[in-house]
Amino acid sequence: MPADNVIDPRLLDILRCPTSGLPLRIEGDDLISTDGSRHYPVVAGIPCLMPDSAEPTHAGYRALVDENRKQRHACVTEEDVVSFIQAMIVSTCGNLFRGTNLTGVYPIPDFPNVFGTDNILEVGCNWGRWSIAGAKAGYRLIGIDIHLKSLMCARWLSQKLTPGNEPFFVLADARHMPFAPESFGGVFSYSCIQHFNKQQADIILSEVSRVMKPQAKSVIQMPNKAGIRSMLVLGRRMFSEGAEFDVRYYSISDLRRLFENRIGKSEWYVDCFFGLNVHARDRDLIPPSKRWIVDLAEVFLWASKKCPFIGRFSDSVFVSSTKS
Repeated sequence: MPADNVIDPRLLDILRCPTSGLPLRIEGDDLISTDGSRHYPVVAGIPCLMPDSAEPTHAGYRALVDENRKQRHACVTEEDVVSFIQAMIVSTCGNLFRGTNLTGVYPIPDFPNVFGTDNILEVGCNWGRWSIAGAKAGYRLIGIDIHLKSLMCARWLSQKLTPGNEPFFVLADARHMPFAPESFGGVFSYSCIQHFNKQQADIILSEVSRVMKPQAKSVIQMPNKAGIRSMLVLGRRMFSEGAEFDVRYYSISDLRRLFENRIGKSEWYVDCFFGLNVHARDRDLIPPSKRWIVDLAEVFLWASKKCPFIGRFSDSVFVSSTKS
């Protein structure tokens, strides 16, 4: 797969310096703010736009920044992509995948068909499964993440799976999004914002709102505090908020209040039961001994459609918001 450093003009047009907010110009393999004060590398076609001043969000943040610097002169092969996704599968697709050997199978989900034709931003894309899903659905996706190798794997895989409509990928901190205001017709995120403390989540949602166009829609997965498995997890940690990269849990009313304060009118709907990523689409990919969990979760999902009150005990929900 090609690994050139050409930046598509459609992407360059909306990119901004994450520190000053100024537009960027291309000079060799760098992006430079128009006042000349900030230089950012482009690696394998991926703009690296994380500000040096960003405060760490967890203990591994600085180590990840150092790893990104070492990765700037590397490239990825198919073997790298396969092994990276295998190593990240539990983190990105859930605990049911523990013990699964994917052997080059890529679990690409179905992207929600609720957005218009404008650019769609994915926050926390990792190896790109949701961005690729969006591209397969015909959307123009732009995925951001703080891990350069994951983005390099995402770009390689998208060139293989969605030729002609590959997503763009940008190395960025969601608290300092390197985009012009009102750049996106929609924002999507799955299994990302839940890992930030509630103050940081508030900052991220403010940034989400800033880059959304008026009347644009966001669809963001979040954990429900009243979920069946959520209560077990919270009980094990003595109902503390959590630390580092732990999942933070919210009540439905807290979610609606948070998203309406930062973005606009919001509603929620069920994603899944008995975990934060339990779906029928993955059933054949997980170990047979765990498939009963998926089957039971599907029964509860069906029941919640017949009796919406049951949905209040789902573990994972989507919050859909429309920018005021």
